[in-house]
Amino acid sequence: MKLKKEYIVLAVVIFALAGYLFVKKTNRLHYTLPATPAIAKNSILKLEVQRGDQQTVLTKKGGAWFISPGDYPADAAKMDRIIEAIADFTINTLVSESGDYLRYDLTKDKKIAVKVFGEQGPLFSFAVGKRAATFKHTFVTIAGDRRVFQAQGNFRNDFDLSPQDLRDKNVLPFAKESLTSLEITDGGKTLHLKKKIAEQKGAEVKKTADASQATPADGWVDGAGREVSEAAMNELFSQLTGLQCESYLEGKKKEDFKDPVISIALQGEKGATLAIFSKTDKDTGYPAISSGNDYPFVLQKFKVDLIRKALKEIRAEKNEPQNGPAVLQKDVEQKK
Repeated sequence: MKLKKEYIVLAVVIFALAGYLFVKKTNRLHYTLPATPAIAKNSILKLEVQRGDQQTVLTKKGGAWFISPGDYPADAAKMDRIIEAIADFTINTLVSESGDYLRYDLTKDKKIAVKVFGEQGPLFSFAVGKRAATFKHTFVTIAGDRRVFQAQGNFRNDFDLSPQDLRDKNVLPFAKESLTSLEITDGGKTLHLKKKIAEQKGAEVKKTADASQATPADGWVDGAGREVSEAAMNELFSQLTGLQCESYLEGKKKEDFKDPVISIALQGEKGATLAIFSKTDKDTGYPAISSGNDYPFVLQKFKVDLIRKALKEIRAEKNEPQNGPAVLQKDVEQKK
């Protein structure tokens, strides 16, 4: 009889516990996620991004994005990530109904408020908080809803950019294949380089399927006709191709800069010019201007050092190290 009562008590406890878990689960799932609009990427024409006290307005014109204030060209790759994050915006979990914004970096001073506009006006507004612990989600709020949600994707860093960060840093576009000559001034010395057209034997070029008998690649010669090291030329072009600046000089115009310490003129079907000026602080980069950008900018010191190193190799001005061949030869003679 006693054993039977124990079984009854145990059954009651199990049913009570099951009921508690069922009610708890039901309460946890008893909420509705807000509907978010389906926004096509090409329908987004304007963004207003508020980071603390700083507002950045991004406007699409002629297929490209521009930053206001200033109407500066924006970095295409960074804008693509922002637009993709908006188009793929998906909420999957309710995180807080009480509006605990401090915990999720959604307070006024830490959140990033985003307003999306299309041709007919506002499309969507939301705020971005910190990245979730999963590294695959981001905490967000939706305009008109005080609750905190978890959105699919880790996109905080895509929006956490200043106007300077968003600017297009490409400063020297040119077509290397079409170049015919270079004029380089460095340290008060001017160097003229010309592309050498490979000489062809005979009046006509003999056509052959043998790749080993193909016309050799064109090289470069200086003003005296001296052949320039192909490796040195490739090193220079590797530093100039796709050149990006570190930042832009606010409040400056290209006309404000005179007497460059290095100037490079790339001449051809689509050439370019680059002028690098003395820096005022040993810990900063070099002011510079180019034909491929309307604004003065700053080049990192290490980039300028690499350009100078390539120019030195082109001029064949390599310095012998202290333990180089001359020193070694002297040691041999002394031993003799």
